[in-house]
Amino acid sequence: MKVYQPPKSALSCAGENLRPRRKEILLIGSLGVLFSAVWAVSIGQDLGWDLRNYQYYSVYAWLHNRITYHIAPGQRQNWLNPLVYVPHYLLIQHAPSLIATAIFGAIAGLNFVLVYLLTRCVVSKGRYGMAVAISLLSASVGVADPVFVEVLGGISSDIIISIFVLAGLLALCQSHRPEINSRARSVGYGLCGLFLGMACGLKLTAFVYIVGLTLTLVVLAPVLQFGHRRFAVYAMGGIFGFLLTGGYWSWFLWDQYSNPIFPYFNSVFQSPWAAPESLRDDRFLPQTVEAAISYPFQWFVGLHTTNENQFYDARFALLAVLLPMVLLALASDRVARRRNALEGRSYEQPLVGRDHFWLIVLFFLTSYVVWIVVFAIQHYLIPASLISGLVLLLTLDRLFATTASKVAVFTSLALFSMVWGKSFPSQRLPYHKDWFGVELTPAVSEPNTLFVMLGDVPDSYVVPFLPDSDRFVRISGNFPLQPRTGLRQMAREIINQHTGPIRSLTSGTLGSFDRLQLDRFGLDLSETGCGTFRSRIDQFTSCPLALRPPPPILAVDPRSQMILWNAPDETIARVYVQKDSDPKVLYAEGSQGDEQETWIVPGHRFVFELVGWDGAREGPLIATATIDEQGNVSSQTFGGGTVPAPDEQAPGRSGDK
Repeated sequence: MKVYQPPKSALSCAGENLRPRRKEILLIGSLGVLFSAVWAVSIGQDLGWDLRNYQYYSVYAWLHNRITYHIAPGQRQNWLNPLVYVPHYLLIQHAPSLIATAIFGAIAGLNFVLVYLLTRCVVSKGRYGMAVAISLLSASVGVADPVFVEVLGGISSDIIISIFVLAGLLALCQSHRPEINSRARSVGYGLCGLFLGMACGLKLTAFVYIVGLTLTLVVLAPVLQFGHRRFAVYAMGGIFGFLLTGGYWSWFLWDQYSNPIFPYFNSVFQSPWAAPESLRDDRFLPQTVEAAISYPFQWFVGLHTTNENQFYDARFALLAVLLPMVLLALASDRVARRRNALEGRSYEQPLVGRDHFWLIVLFFLTSYVVWIVVFAIQHYLIPASLISGLVLLLTLDRLFATTASKVAVFTSLALFSMVWGKSFPSQRLPYHKDWFGVELTPAVSEPNTLFVMLGDVPDSYVVPFLPDSDRFVRISGNFPLQPRTGLRQMAREIINQHTGPIRSLTSGTLGSFDRLQLDRFGLDLSETGCGTFRSRIDQFTSCPLALRPPPPILAVDPRSQMILWNAPDETIARVYVQKDSDPKVLYAEGSQGDEQETWIVPGHRFVFELVGWDGAREGPLIATATIDEQGNVSSQTFGGGTVPAPDEQAPGRSGDK
């Protein structure tokens, strides 16, 4: 016997007596937003890494025409679309920190309202009170997401993006009410595409949900019967939505840097302003299929394989067990046989119709698969995580026969998930009249100062507090200026032509790479004139810098597996390498180079040599660097001496990127 498929009349968004009432929406919406605001205020003021690194600065730079004036104060995130952060920037600038945090929390609370309305939309059977209760539970499970709680009340684009994704999904589900006419259904598809396109325009990582929903529609085309024209409306809505929120910024980046998503995927766009690299963040990607499958269960026990901060989350572990069960049950008709075996009981239709069930479940699954293959960064999963309570309800709706059993089990698992989930928010401080509390000193307040920013500590938020005539160039961090790129050449020209004071700026300890970068730009740091100033969370150090000719450099770091070299006076040089007793080979050729090599591993001895080269003949030995078997590094710079011809010459590479 086949699994029961409810008639089309059972697929309505809600029967006449189950439709959300205006007072209900106002009450639930107000309570959800208010609770979220109070919850956000109770956590404290946000001063997280992203806020200090680029979120605050990027809006300032955009509004004050400083994107191309300064060079990478926000590191590689410097060029992300600032539009999504404009409300946060304005509130930080003009509202008390407690009020701003409350408003941030209230905006995030819209996610609760949308999940509630989505659940109310798809639950088409049962009593009114039951529909309200399970919708509240569904929304509560969603916003109990540990990572959602971690960023609640802070400056997070992910909980803004999720509002658009949920709105698009709600518009699509609303359009599949049987009483909706063809034109209104097409409008629903257009609105769905519009909201998803706007999400992607604000933050490109939202393409996960565009791909997820598009694949879902393709798979369900025979079931939903929306036709090519309606799919085209959906696609056009997506394009228009993207252009609305991301079109200007993509054009700006293309016009300025020849890459519409600069500096990302520059291996594709080949912008001369940056190295041809993708800059993909693959820290959390699973290395095997088994590892990917285990992620939900690792989250259950508090292993944060996809997030910097620890968290506990039971929802995905439950779904990892229940979703295969319900899919197998539906495929083998076990649900129907089990229901027929219940003697003396009348058949109860599912709470959620077939179309809505498959639409939401497949969207959730495909989006999750795309996410774990491309990113596996927990923050980017927030939109899918918010509907995890609804997906839990949908699975139980197909696994259990009676409404009472469905509601009872769902209530139990929902409460368990909320109790089990736990987050560990970081970087929260007591409220203060000044969000950042930057206290400048006279040494760093002199106008027309060029600040050379060093290190990878997030500190671009201090830029707006320094004089408008100052200029900022970051030469190290997670986006070091690579040789033979437009940004590096621009930075060199700014440094060499600057007529005012030049000072370093860092809020962390200078590392060896930072000092090497200073040498490569011909900057000498004077320790005697250093000064410090503070913000609420950081202590900044600024020292005078003096120009001098760049010295020759050959440096290796076994921990980061980096090889750096710099030929004197922008001449050409060759780099040779010898591993253990292997023959010496030509590794690279160029005036400068920064390379990362995975073959630099402990237990081996590596000898590197930097040799002059005029394009035809080798010149003197310039420098050597050695890594011993224990990982210790020694180096030496020479004034002359020649290097014998190599025993074997490898193809090598050019160090000029």
